[in-house]
Amino acid sequence: MKGKDLFVLATSSIIRTYVYRISSLRYSSLFALTRFLRRVAPRGVVDDVIFLHNNIIKKMNRTTILFSLLWMFIHNINVICTEETEDEVYSACPLESGNGFCSICKQGHYCPIDSNTNDTQVVTELICPAGFYCKEGVKQKCPAGTFGSRAGLTTKMCGGLCPPGYYCEEGSVDPIPCGNRSVFCPVGSSSPMKVLEGKYSYNSSVLNSGQEWLFNATMSWQKDCQPGHYCVDGVRYACPSGTFNPHSGKSSVNDCRKCKRGWYCKSTSRESRQFPCGGIDRYCLEGSSEPLYVSVGHYTIGGEGLNYNAINHRTNQKICPVGHYCDDGAKYPCPGGRYGNQEGLMHEFCSGFCPSGHFCPEGTDEPIPCPHDTYASAGWHKCVQCQSKEKYERCKHHRSCCDELEHESTL
Repeated sequence: MKGKDLFVLATSSIIRTYVYRISSLRYSSLFALTRFLRRVAPRGVVDDVIFLHNNIIKKMNRTTILFSLLWMFIHNINVICTEETEDEVYSACPLESGNGFCSICKQGHYCPIDSNTNDTQVVTELICPAGFYCKEGVKQKCPAGTFGSRAGLTTKMCGGLCPPGYYCEEGSVDPIPCGNRSVFCPVGSSSPMKVLEGKYSYNSSVLNSGQEWLFNATMSWQKDCQPGHYCVDGVRYACPSGTFNPHSGKSSVNDCRKCKRGWYCKSTSRESRQFPCGGIDRYCLEGSSEPLYVSVGHYTIGGEGLNYNAINHRTNQKICPVGHYCDDGAKYPCPGGRYGNQEGLMHEFCSGFCPSGHFCPEGTDEPIPCPHDTYASAGWHKCVQCQSKEKYERCKHHRSCCDELEHESTL
């Protein structure tokens, strides 16, 4: 009799001893039995015992059980073991592997079947590599949106969800920075998400100084573009100085409109009349970012008709006209006895004194000759009437002209 036949007969005697109790075995007892048989039985015996206990024994009479056990020991039918203990799990036994054999694969490990030089299959236990998790002896990639930065992971969550500002593809070992400001990655992202029009991305992480590049590459959410701003490709820009935007969600610099005349606007302004221009010595054109101070020899205009003090809302400047002088944005007429015959005068002396024989009332641009029988010295604002009743052509620059003509008329 061959050695294997003797072993089968011996084994059948052992099984016959247990056959009357095996249907009531708890799993822990059955496990102990299989571990004992593993040391002495051919490959496949352990699998047969487990399979029979869980699937057949409870439904069969004892005689049938005995013959079934003997038949399965002889023919070594392969089965799949899926029961697990606290830290061990049975891996699959492929049908094509010849004599069945179930390895006990530790949690966090996987048990691939390799071929040796004798064309037989050998089960090897390996630790689960980073980027994978291993359960029931099977190695699987970490799902998208998670990462596994260490070996030996045992659950589908792997090392945890991908942190905000990063994305994790299937089988990721480490989180990948999201990219740039045009995309964002909330927690658990499997790929970057495009920032919507009229929104901007922001980073919710706290980074150390010197990590500006990483800050811009790890945007974690998006927000509506606020009033006073516009947003392009996930970047928020302030409306330029001199413009305003009262609305949220704008996506073009053209959405920033010019501020009103007589007022000026700083960057990020939400109102067309953010700041009044100031005093009479300054003015604000449409779209002013700051007041413009009046030029020398000019005066400011505008602001009339508003429900405000006009001098605080000047809208432009003009050159000082003839007959006037301008100082600090205000326009004044040339004083009496002086004249201003050119534009842009800036002093109260204007162009000079009115010459003798002429008079210059207030605001005169050219000296005016005195009429007949009148006279005026230099700098006079009017001419004086001579006392003589006779009308003669006489000098007009001094009263003595009148006296001389009177004396001549008596000769």
